[in-house]
Amino acid sequence: MLALEKSSIPDWSVGPRAQAGALAQVPGWASFHRVEWPLRGTLEVEVALEEASHLQILVKGPGGDPLASAPVLVRSPSFGGRVRTQRITTDEGGAISVSPAWPGSHEISPVQAPGGGAISASETVELRAGERSTVTLILEEAEGSLSGTVLDQWDEPVAGAKLNVSWDEWVIRSAETAIDGTFLVEGLPLAPVMVSLHKAPKSPISSLDPQKIERAFEPVSATPLGGGPQDLGELRVIRASRQVSDALLVGFASEDMGTMRAYLTQPLGLKPSWKNLQMTPRTELSISETGVIEFPTPGAKQTAQITIWRAERQVGSVDFEQGTPSPVEIRIQP
Repeated sequence: MLALEKSSIPDWSVGPRAQAGALAQVPGWASFHRVEWPLRGTLEVEVALEEASHLQILVKGPGGDPLASAPVLVRSPSFGGRVRTQRITTDEGGAISVSPAWPGSHEISPVQAPGGGAISASETVELRAGERSTVTLILEEAEGSLSGTVLDQWDEPVAGAKLNVSWDEWVIRSAETAIDGTFLVEGLPLAPVMVSLHKAPKSPISSLDPQKIERAFEPVSATPLGGGPQDLGELRVIRASRQVSDALLVGFASEDMGTMRAYLTQPLGLKPSWKNLQMTPRTELSISETGVIEFPTPGAKQTAQITIWRAERQVGSVDFEQGTPSPVEIRIQP
């Protein structure tokens, strides 16, 4: 028989439930019990507790040494049949402890080395009441990679789309498509994974084309290859509408057409830095026989640039943003 004081319960963990209820747990024991508090006074309640289970997880790198500061996700049973997901970081000895733990199935995510480069498989542990269990996860080098291109129904690239790569139903890598719709995901296990669209482009910082995606591509199953990316080819999405502007070349001769190239670059209002200048993605645009170039309309607060090259020399350029009248004129230097 336990007497529970509403005002002060030392050595107990109590959380509110509704207006006059509480959950109580004795440290070192797994059972939680819901009790209804009286508005005043003391409540005497008989509680039968079971001894808690204990789960220890050891994480080791590819060489067998303990791996410190590695984040681990653990899905564990909780009160009322719920499932609780905890993010725990390994200590200096590469260990974490889930204690006390509820009896039942505990799922452990794939563990990645800080900075990438190695990963472990996921694990599932069944715990009985009062059981103590230790699981050791050993990381292996992650040498697999995947690539592909996300296009819409008009064969136009989808920039800024966020992709997830899942292994055993755990997301282990994410990627974002470049301005030409391409993506590359590295540091993957040489095992079957799933690639899915996590988030359509909508942020003005992440995409030149924030149009709504009505239907994503179906998740794709693939097995990454070592020694070079496995190309998934074209992944198709359906967009609600098409929004394309065009540019008109001014002051060029038709005989120059074969030597001219047009490129769309993506400053997107980012703060200037050598990294941004060196790594700004660009995609080549087609030029019609009459000197017309089609390009995706930027979103709000976005900027972009078209550059025209004749052989190895830049002969024209223009900056534009949302609302710039179409067509945009690009004057070509002689």
